[in-house]
Amino acid sequence: MKLFLIENATDKVVNIIKVDPKNLPDVPDGFRYEESAGNIGDVLTGGEWVADTVAEAAAAAELEARRIARIKAEFDRQDSVNKVLLKIGFLQENRIRLLEGQAEVTAAQFRTWVNGQIE
Repeated sequence: MKLFLIENATDKVVNIIKVDPKNLPDVPDGFRYEESAGNIGDVLTGGEWVADTVAEAAAAAELEARRIARIKAEFDRQDSVNKVLLKIGFLQENRIRLLEGQAEVTAAQFRTWVNGQIE
């Protein structure tokens, strides 16, 4: 399988396909194939094919968002050890704050703080 550009008479790329070079489909008159060294999703920059860093960054951000959502969901599962540890952390934080003469934090404030610690 190879990547081919389908170009018109003015060298404008009108499509990109990945096919077996022995089985290229017919193209209408005025169009031609040009073999390409790139991959589907790459971007042609300055005559060179480079990886689409925007798409890669979006995919990485999506994975990170799913990882954070999984961690937060684990805090809410009733049979989770993490939920127990979070509760212990909350109680300890308020105990320390009372000993220091500070006001207690609410569960919502503590959870907001915990969510901000997830990296």
